[in-house]
Amino acid sequence: MVSLRFGSVLVVMTVFVALSAHAQSSWCRYKERRLQEIVEQHVEHMQGSDGPSFTADRFPSRVRVIYTGKRRPIPTARRDFIKSYFTQFVRQPQYAELFDDELLFLEGTVQHWLPVQRELVPKLMAEASAGGFVELFAVWLGA
Repeated sequence: MVSLRFGSVLVVMTVFVALSAHAQSSWCRYKERRLQEIVEQHVEHMQGSDGPSFTADRFPSRVRVIYTGKRRPIPTARRDFIKSYFTQFVRQPQYAELFDDELLFLEGTVQHWLPVQRELVPKLMAEASAGGFVELFAVWLGA
């Protein structure tokens, strides 16, 4: 999953998780865009929200970012958001258990700590070079 800070609003995204057989066969639905474009589309709605805000449009995105090589455990508040999303919105709570860590990516000068599916972390760390570009398949979960 991916996370950004926009003021005091947490934005969470995720590196692509195959949630269904349909999702696995539909890579073409991932549009090339910037993560910041998604944030900008939701700023007004996020600022008026008291609690978690989930969305039916997950904005499947193919983004080109710089991999920094940095990794950390998912912070508690973000982990709670992810659990709520998969439990309340998707009704598949077991998917929340697929995420342990976030990796840091850069999009221009903006830092994005993105939760990444557990099985993808060692592969990405082994194959990508810190400071090099990577292409991510990400989805928006909400704010």
